Amino acid sequence: MGCMWSAAEFKEEGDDSTAAVTSTAAAGLQTRLLLMDNADAHVFIPGFRLPKPATDLTTALQQQQPQQGINIPSSLVNRLVSLRSRVILAIAAGGSYSMEESASVVSAKLSKRRISQQGSADCSELQKALGDYLPLLLGLTFTEEKVSSAVKFEWSNQEDQKKETALPSALYELLSVLHLLGILALQEANNCLTAKATEDGYLPRVTEENKKNAVEILLKAAQYFECALSSVLPQLPDDIKAKLPVDLSEDMLIALEQQALGQGVEIQLGLAIENVKASVAVKRRLACEQVKYWLQAYDCASRVSLEHGWGPKHKLFVKWKLAEAQAAAYYYHGLILDENPEDVSHAQALACLQGAQAFLKEGQRTRTKFVNTAPITRVPPSWGAMKYLSEKIPRDTITKTRASGGNITQHKTPIATPQLPDFPLALKAEAFILPPVDRAWEAVSCYQPNRALVEKGPAFRMKKLQDVQSLPGFDLRRQPTLTIPKYVHAR
Repeated sequence: MGCMWSAAEFKEEGDDSTAAVTSTAAAGLQTRLLLMDNADAHVFIPGFRLPKPATDLTTALQQQQPQQGINIPSSLVNRLVSLRSRVILAIAAGGSYSMEESASVVSAKLSKRRISQQGSADCSELQKALGDYLPLLLGLTFTEEKVSSAVKFEWSNQEDQKKETALPSALYELLSVLHLLGILALQEANNCLTAKATEDGYLPRVTEENKKNAVEILLKAAQYFECALSSVLPQLPDDIKAKLPVDLSEDMLIALEQQALGQGVEIQLGLAIENVKASVAVKRRLACEQVKYWLQAYDCASRVSLEHGWGPKHKLFVKWKLAEAQAAAYYYHGLILDENPEDVSHAQALACLQGAQAFLKEGQRTRTKFVNTAPITRVPPSWGAMKYLSEKIPRDTITKTRASGGNITQHKTPIATPQLPDFPLALKAEAFILPPVDRAWEAVSCYQPNRALVEKGPAFRMKKLQDVQSLPGFDLRRQPTLTIPKYVHAR
């Protein structure tokens, strides 16, 4: 699922650069979405947000000057428009353009550009365009409200019932940019986890280096979402918050952050399994931590109305990963319990192993639903921890059941699966540090340099920072949807 585009020729629509930008970006997004069909989904990417040209940006900002006594240089306004146009064009074609070129010149270039059907462009140009746009956009968020709310910024999304949302807020634009950066990081991590052919002629595989890189990239994605949560969302006026699409809601941003961290721990668990020096205790700890991340993601995603577009598929992905995480956690907890020579510990170990097998089956059923939900994706090949556990859990459960035989009497068999140990989460995301504001804003009279995007008090973050154990059913024994033995305790 890298940034790839099929053969396309972008045509200039007269002298109207805005129309060219709109049609080009729409075509590019459509191609990108089509290419996601039948792609491997190791890391789920919940659709790209597409910025639409803010046609009134120049007019709105320049009208403020004679009426409000505000001096915003036309060169600054033009740069803002130009850099935003480059973001849209980078989404469409992944091209490279100099900062001095106007939107109309870039559109003319695109009219002559062909993208090879076999070509594959990485997302570095889009990331660079967003990086160049951020310092200038931050300056607009630091202006007086009458200026920062003078322009309606419009974005489309893939999960809300209302596919396009236009809001008069520069902070909404900043929130959307951070979300897009986070989604790009998820896509980059998915690309790292996609098996690739090797030079030595062996079957395609994912190298250990790529797995470690994917962990770093997932952590970077979580940092973007954390910045949106802690630094931008609290600054939004209540009336703007109420109009945000579901993919920018607080619960959805938390779910995305926890998803990124959960998948990072999943990769770490796979690396630990491949390491002969890693103890069972280390693997159990990673598996239990993974459950906490996915349970938080599932809880937050369940509070969001994901009934449209890519929403149902996103919710199934989180449910699938939660079931797999629970299977891994119960398996390793069962191995630890089995080391105790007492009969009751052996009975608890058997309950954990059979519970792990039940969650494994639930995960497999949910995965089938996931891949068959639009947009269609291929069943990703087993890799990492689950490639190993999908074979070990059934085999060890059968072996343990046969070995126990009649040694575990009915009165010693536990009524419920033992509770998993609670380990503090080791992988945490610090908020992405926003770049310095473009110095050109210092000459603008309405610029307020003392205002900063800082994290608000605990009232906003209370839901995010609450003890995960307070969530419903955090005993990690959520009953699968399939029929299982009575000793797997229901929530």
